[in-house]
Amino acid sequence: MHVNEDALSVTPLPISLDSIERTRVVDLDNEEPLSLYQASRYLPDKPSHPTVYRYATRGISGVVLETLQLGKQRFTSKSAIQRFLDRLAANTARNACPLQ
Repeated sequence: MHVNEDALSVTPLPISLDSIERTRVVDLDNEEPLSLYQASRYLPDKPSHPTVYRYATRGISGVVLETLQLGKQRFTSKSAIQRFLDRLAANTARNACPLQ
């Protein structure tokens, strides 16, 4: 059996480390924790709990909602939500096409 070695080669993904945001953690000393369910009330359009969970795990366009996991539950804060929205807005403005 002949194995094509080219088919086994690994192609790196076209992602730079600059495009991946480091995960920040909620500071419990200075911020009141909110469950992800509670956090949905403070986000625009009040997304569902699974959507907020995706914001915390996968993020949007490389921007991830800061969380802290205690046991099986994740927590965030109002301040973390504001930082998430600010970074999303900055990311959107940076990637916007200029008007022609």
